[in-house]
Amino acid sequence: MTCADFEILLCDYVDGTLDAARRSELEAHQRECSVCAELARDVAGAVAFLERVPEVEPPPELLAKIAFQIPTESAAKSGILQARAQNRAQDGTLASAWAGNLFLGRTFTFSKQFEDKIRALGTAEVSAALKKHVDPSKVTVVTAGDFSKVKP
Repeated sequence: MTCADFEILLCDYVDGTLDAARRSELEAHQRECSVCAELARDVAGAVAFLERVPEVEPPPELLAKIAFQIPTESAAKSGILQARAQNRAQDGTLASAWAGNLFLGRTFTFSKQFEDKIRALGTAEVSAALKKHVDPSKVTVVTAGDFSKVKP
C-alpha cells in the first residue's frame, strides 16, 4: 500500500467501513510508515475531540441566516464546477486526482461525467437527495472565532 492509498482509505478506516483485508493492509502500512501513523493519530484525535464536544441547541435565527446565504442553483453549480476546474489546474491536486483515479480504476472520463450530472441537476433533484440522505437532527453546526467582535 502506498501513502496515497492510505490517505484515500483513512476516512473509511476511521468510520469502520473497510473490509477486513483492506483494514489489515492499512494497519500494516501504518505500522511501517511513521508519516501515515502520525496522520492516523491526528485524525483519531480529531474524531475523539469531536465526540467529546457537548451538543448545543443552535439559536433559532441560525437557520434563517443559513437560508439567506444559500446561493442560487446556477451560482452553486457554477461555483462547484469552477472549483473543480481550478483544482485540476494545480499540479499537486491533479497528481492526487490521478493517483485516486488509478486506485479506484477510473479515468478522468468519470470526472467529466460527474460534472455533466452536476450541470443537469435541478432544484427538485437536489431537494429530493437532501431529504433522502440528510437527517437534520444529526447535523452539527460548529461556530468558531472571536465572538467579542461580532454584533448580536
